[in-house]
Amino acid sequence: MARSDAERTANEESEDSQSSVGTDPARTPHEQGKHKEQVALGEEQVKEHEREKQREEETPEERAARVKSA
Repeated sequence: MARSDAERTANEESEDSQSSVGTDPARTPHEQGKHKEQVALGEEQVKEHEREKQREEETPEERAARVKSA
């Protein structure tokens, strides 16, 4: 009986240490890089949204000047 209790305790400790692996995205370089990519993508989407908003608000004269300069 004592042996099975010791095995059970060892198994529980093993499960506890395994369940905490990977729960914090900042722990691994891969996850850190992935987070940075997501932030960069988010910033790019914000910039693109701002550009689209400016295009919607511009007058035909401003649009012609922008197209001509491009």
